Amino acid sequence: MQHTLQLRLFVPLMLAVALHAQQSPDATGHWKGVVMAPGRQFRFEIDLLKNEDGTLVGYAALPDENLKGIRLKLAVSGNSVKFHAREDQPFDGVISADAKSIDGEYSIEGNILPFHMSRTGDPVAVKPEQGVPLRAGIEGEWQGTLQAGGESLKLILILSSVSGGSVARVINLSQGGLELPVIVRQSTPELSIEITSTATWTGVFNGKELSGSYREHGKSVPLAFHR
Repeated sequence: MQHTLQLRLFVPLMLAVALHAQQSPDATGHWKGVVMAPGRQFRFEIDLLKNEDGTLVGYAALPDENLKGIRLKLAVSGNSVKFHAREDQPFDGVISADAKSIDGEYSIEGNILPFHMSRTGDPVAVKPEQGVPLRAGIEGEWQGTLQAGGESLKLILILSSVSGGSVARVINLSQGGLELPVIVRQSTPELSIEITSTATWTGVFNGKELSGSYREHGKSVPLAFHR
C-alpha cells in the first residue's frame, strides 16, 4: 500500500515536470530591443537560432553604429534568458509566455538599466562577410596590444581562409571578450582590414609579425600583431 501511494505521487510529479518543459517559451526569432538609459534609448537587434546540433546561438547588431554579426554567449533555462557580447555587460531577461517579448536588466559599469525586446519575425542566419583571399603565411591567430586614450587593449586577430576568400574576427580581451567580425579588404602588397565603417587596420607582413597602424575617425596609432 505504501509503495502504491509513493508511485501515485511520483507519476503526477513527473508529468508536471514534462508539461512545464513543453510549455517553456521558444526564444528563437529576430528581436528588436532597446536599453532605456536616463534621457535616451539605445537600439539593438538580436537573432536567436538553433544550429545543426540544436544548440541555441545568437548574434547582435547595433544599427546606430553600423555593426552586425556580433557573437553572443547565451544561457536559457525555462523562461529565463541570459546573454552577453561582453562578459562585463550582461543582459538578464524573462521571455513572455507568448514568446513575443523579453524584459529584463542590462548591467554596465555598476549601473543597472531596464531593457525591452520584441520578437518581429523568424531568425535570420548570420553569415560573416567574406574578404579577399589571404596571402601565404598570414592565416591563423595573432595577438596585439593597442595603446590609445590612456588604455591598453589586448586584442586577438583571427584570419581564416574559406572557399573563394577569407573570414576574420577580432576579440577584445580587455573589454569583456567582445568579438567583432572584420573584413580583409586587401592582402597584397599591404594588408588592409576593415573593423567598422570608421575604423581600419593597415600594415605589412614581414614574415614574423603584422606591423601597421590602427586608424579611427582620422586618428592613427601604431598596432602590431604577433603569433
